[in-house]
Amino acid sequence: FSIVQQTSNNTNDTYGHGLSQAPEMIFSKNIQVAGAWGVYHKDLGTGKYLYLNLTDSVATSSDVYPIVNDTVFSGGSGGWNYSTSNYINYCFTSIPGFSKVGSYSGTGANGNSIFTGFEPAFVMVKRTNAADNWTIVDSKRGLNESLFPDLSSQELNNSGAISFESNGFTVNGASGGWNNGSSNYIFMAIA
Repeated sequence: FSIVQQTSNNTNDTYGHGLSQAPEMIFSKNIQVAGAWGVYHKDLGTGKYLYLNLTDSVATSSDVYPIVNDTVFSGGSGGWNYSTSNYINYCFTSIPGFSKVGSYSGTGANGNSIFTGFEPAFVMVKRTNAADNWTIVDSKRGLNESLFPDLSSQELNNSGAISFESNGFTVNGASGGWNNGSSNYIFMAIA
């Protein structure tokens, strides 16, 4: 995990991320001007992005997150490097036994197991091919309660739709938020 602050100049300038490998997930935010949080995810690829504060499905633009590699990244001239503003970027990469950034396909049925290699304490999930909420479940509040970063609502009961296992997590039911049978999902899990 690294934190990178940048002053943009409205180009595809790159910034060192300080990780030992390419970031697998990046959250970017303009800290001077009101605007959306940008999200890059490795399984979506460069030029594709989500909004942390919105339910939108994945969007595509060659001007957004065009460069993400082992040493540098760029928010892009049309994304989170736009105008002459200051940005903050939270960069994540998987650490075996501690964190995992990945993706899975929904099944619409109970027992959809996602392997992380450890028992998570925190999981954040987002449907990518249709509009839906981000969902956060953690072991401290109890697995029956979900939080939604894109909403201002209190935690809501999810009836045990996500459970933590010794080597990953399991999603149950057919909810669009985490296990629709025709949907793709990204996730970040932390032990």
